[in-house]
Amino acid sequence: MNEIELETVLTQVTAALRSLRPDAVCALRLVDPDAGGYRLAGTEGFPAAGRILVVPFGEGLTHVVAETRRPLLVENNQRDPRAIPGHWSAVPGLTTYYGVPIDAAGEILGVINMNFPPSTPPTADEQASIGMVATQAAVAIRNARLLAERDERCRAAEALADVSGALAQSLDADVIAQRVADMVRHLLRASGSLIFRSRPDAEELVTVAVSGELAPDFGRGVVFPGGSGLAGVAVRTRQVVATPDFLTDARVVLPPDLRRSLEPAADRAVLAAPLIVQDRVIGALSIRDQTGRVFRDRERALARAFADQAALAFHNAQVLKESSTRQAQLEALLEVTRELSAIQSVESLLGMIAETCGRLLDSGSVGFRLLADGELVVTGKWGDAGTIMNTRRLKIGESLSGIVALTGEPLSVTDIANDPRVIPAHREALRRAGYKRWLGMPVKIGGRLVGVLSIRTRRDQDFSEGDLAIAAAFASHAAISIENARLYEAITGKNARLQEQATELEAKNAELDSFAYSVSHDLKAPLVTIEGLAGVLLEDYGSQLDERGAHYLQRLQANARQLERLIGDLLALSRIGREARSPEEVNLADLVDGLQAELAGLIQARGVKINIREVVDLWGIRTQIEQVFSNLLSNAIKYAGENASPSVEIGAIDRGDLIECYVRDNGIGIAPAYHSKIFEIFQRLKEVEAEGTGVGLAIVKRIVEAAGGRIWVESAKGQGAAFYFTWPKSGAKERAGGPGE
Repeated sequence: MNEIELETVLTQVTAALRSLRPDAVCALRLVDPDAGGYRLAGTEGFPAAGRILVVPFGEGLTHVVAETRRPLLVENNQRDPRAIPGHWSAVPGLTTYYGVPIDAAGEILGVINMNFPPSTPPTADEQASIGMVATQAAVAIRNARLLAERDERCRAAEALADVSGALAQSLDADVIAQRVADMVRHLLRASGSLIFRSRPDAEELVTVAVSGELAPDFGRGVVFPGGSGLAGVAVRTRQVVATPDFLTDARVVLPPDLRRSLEPAADRAVLAAPLIVQDRVIGALSIRDQTGRVFRDRERALARAFADQAALAFHNAQVLKESSTRQAQLEALLEVTRELSAIQSVESLLGMIAETCGRLLDSGSVGFRLLADGELVVTGKWGDAGTIMNTRRLKIGESLSGIVALTGEPLSVTDIANDPRVIPAHREALRRAGYKRWLGMPVKIGGRLVGVLSIRTRRDQDFSEGDLAIAAAFASHAAISIENARLYEAITGKNARLQEQATELEAKNAELDSFAYSVSHDLKAPLVTIEGLAGVLLEDYGSQLDERGAHYLQRLQANARQLERLIGDLLALSRIGREARSPEEVNLADLVDGLQAELAGLIQARGVKINIREVVDLWGIRTQIEQVFSNLLSNAIKYAGENASPSVEIGAIDRGDLIECYVRDNGIGIAPAYHSKIFEIFQRLKEVEAEGTGVGLAIVKRIVEAAGGRIWVESAKGQGAAFYFTWPKSGAKERAGGPGE
């Protein structure tokens, strides 16, 4: 599954289920903890309008199936007390219910609900088929979700890195805020987003960035009373908050005029995150979408990360505005930020920050301690910090860094060598090195402590307000960059594990090839001996055998040859997808001519006429294409039946990106009930005794699907059969493009 959308998976699942019983309707519900129940995710055969969008946990037959993890058949759901009263199925008269859990390795992802006309429950075969679809759906849904989560994480990491880069390249906080608003709206697929700034002299919120189609009330520069809207709740509580409808949320306060103007709006679901820097709320990020949307924990975390970026942008702008005398230092700080926008290991990242911070603030000793397992651990340092910070781990509240971690506030000390709060081992090292003053800055992400930045200096002057602002900016940059680096390391680790798994799979496939070859060789040798000895017996002692004895030997020979062919077919089936040969251009006319020569005896014996139509060139591995057409052509000949003028038509049609190939015959045909089964291994038609192993069509299906195509049959009993399959043209296009295209 490459880049598959969950919606496409669900559509395919419901369509497959409906095809089993056209007189039934199908509904697929997925477990949705955020919505508090089983969300309607796909329907087939009956419109979704009027259906319950979310069945609460604990209610209805859907919950019974999910809770018991077993299929459930109810002859009349209108009489079952477990069913939801007034169920829609009573109106169209589909009261027979059959439900199957979608179980992925013990995790219930959802439930397949099917409703049938009265007294027509699914047969045992249909129940088995529905169960198989549920199993395949579980795998497909889980894979689609994993891919979506992986892509979402990658997009989030790239977007955060992009904003970090923008933060490094632009000093205009409004420009960065607009980029944050645009990116978070795009990543969360929301209808709009806004960024508010708190006015320093009032509690009002002012919109400084607007993204998406929003009402005029939410234009840039609009002033909102303090505490209004969900953004006001986020500012007041200092937490990420969300609501599916801000007009019905008791926490949300809105001026009457604004409330009236927003009542017709369709996008009343809101996610809001406070903009916090140095433990001070300076604004809020607000994301809006369709009413009823429930924002997930991952989306809340993403909103907080972008809010932190916006807060950092505003804080930097404020520092620049208030500290014009520190222009040179701030330019150096921004240069460091550019370096930090390139994700790297946490250790090297903090070492770079520590060095630049030390040079800017005239310090010979700068270090970071990160919070790990409830303790502060030395992780990045510069200068002689390694000697000074000689206790690798500190408890919260222990020594000066521990106090900063405990209070969450900056701490400036004017006589570090004689401060009793410093542990003795550090105090002695500070005296020997001649350090006088110390500055500690908490490293936080959205109010959450992740570490402490400590700076030591030998100068006589105290750390100024400008120094504190610079240190705070470094701590804020470090916090965001640490988070990005950790995210990158997590993704890199997963990619490495995936690569290891791919390598292991490749090795296992090679072992499987070797094993299959060895088994086939070891099995073929005695078969050849058996067949040969049977032939010798017939030739040398046939005159001494009665008719029954000769018949037994002939059957022995035939069965040995049949088993030899079966071993060959199974070996071919196992190797599909791992073919070492290179693809090439294959002319269909030449290929069919060769097959006719190969099958000449069978064609002449049955009197079959072969017609070739609409010849094209195919791009692929020649032996595989030959095997596809050989199996389809030989099947068409073998199942010609008693037709006086049997014929087979072979052709191909250009469908743009695909070639649609077909093999049609006027033989015995195939009943629709067997259209899917014939592609399963060891499945054969029973109407005609024909030579074969029951593996041929399974090989054809595997080859076609491995090439990126699909195969199907159109037929009815007694009316011939037409096998169609698609073959991608992508290989030919890549070849035609050539290098550098």
